[in-house]
Amino acid sequence: MDQDLKSSKYKAYNLEVLPEAEIYSQHTENLHGVAVNGIPLYPNETPGNPRLSRFVVQGCQDVWAAVIFIAMLIMSVAWGSANLATYEPIPLNSTGHRTIAIDASNVKVSTFVLLFVIFAVSILGACGSLMLIGTFPRQIIFIANVMTAVLTLAGAVVAFISGVIFAGFLLVIACFFQVLWLYLVRDRIMFSAELLKASSEVLSKYKAVFLSAFFMTATSFVYMIFWSAMCLPAADRTNAGYDSAGDGFLLTFFMLLLFWVSEVVANVIHVTTAGVTATWYFAGEGRMPKNPTLASFKRAVTTSFGSICFGSLIVAVIRLLRWIMESTRDNENEFIHCVTSCILSCLESILEYFNTYAFVHVAVYGCGYIEAAKRTWQLCKQCFFAAYFNDALIGPTLTILSLGVSALIGIVVGLVYASTTIGAFSFLGALIVHILSFLWWRVQ
Repeated sequence: MDQDLKSSKYKAYNLEVLPEAEIYSQHTENLHGVAVNGIPLYPNETPGNPRLSRFVVQGCQDVWAAVIFIAMLIMSVAWGSANLATYEPIPLNSTGHRTIAIDASNVKVSTFVLLFVIFAVSILGACGSLMLIGTFPRQIIFIANVMTAVLTLAGAVVAFISGVIFAGFLLVIACFFQVLWLYLVRDRIMFSAELLKASSEVLSKYKAVFLSAFFMTATSFVYMIFWSAMCLPAADRTNAGYDSAGDGFLLTFFMLLLFWVSEVVANVIHVTTAGVTATWYFAGEGRMPKNPTLASFKRAVTTSFGSICFGSLIVAVIRLLRWIMESTRDNENEFIHCVTSCILSCLESILEYFNTYAFVHVAVYGCGYIEAAKRTWQLCKQCFFAAYFNDALIGPTLTILSLGVSALIGIVVGLVYASTTIGAFSFLGALIVHILSFLWWRVQ
């Protein structure tokens, strides 16, 4: 391994070199990855740094998935635009539904000011979180996992007080296993801390990653406007009692589009971030090419976009099946619905976790989704538990940080408007947004 990639801090973990991904590559590759065919992603820097030769553009992958996704995207935007221009909602009072009059003069809180305060506190909270992770990674991981156990125990106490004895008993067991787990993997905290610290350093140095994430998130919000307008007639008819079987199929199709788009947006951000991080890892901090974020983002939304759409579609279909199961739940078959929903939820989580690493291969090698899945399966067979233990340690850390930032937003907004209600709603909204953001970034 190059000298600029070695670091004395890894000797504490009895590692002569940093863990590498070559053992998951094709058998025809050498240690520098020169056997990977394609156009270099960094054509100017690759000749002077052989480790960058693994970053290539292998042509458009999984074109069929990209074509279908783009066609569905254009269709939904056109459909939504037409509804925005021409559709008139069904008056609720014509069907006997009660209408609620809202007096705008009673609304004392400016929406724009509220959003600005939330945005400003979010930025400050995110910067503070990165500083904490970079300065005290080991302590943050330990405290977060301990707090997870404490919060679980607090939930058990609340359950016992509320009279839900069985749930309280389960939470006590979960708390016990959380503490036991933390004790058994205590020797892995140091290494996980270094990985978390490295991730924060990459994000702090290459701030364009945040710009790409913000751009994709803003794009998804714009799309949500058209998607909502597309759903409006069918949802309006259902709400007014005029729905038919066709509306049910339409709403199911619309939900599939929503799940697919949300997965694609999240995975484009993930592939971009993984590409930048992998470039930093293999090239070395002192030999980084110019504009690695732009290069990774460009490949993610062009030649690798089909691979992202393919993998995202699989998760979207499972999520749709789970949504259908939960939407059709009734009291007669409650147990069957519960078991089926649990199975689908587990399958969805497994596929999402699998895709996390599959898309890393897409980000590094520019390969198709099937090839990335094969590489990831080889990775799972060789060192699944090492990766999972690391993710299990870092996961609660990101969750607690998101909870802390959300609480900060709720407190600041509540103080600004002198309203605990507004502060509580801001906290809940910010909590959802930050959890989704941490899931999207997945930089550990």
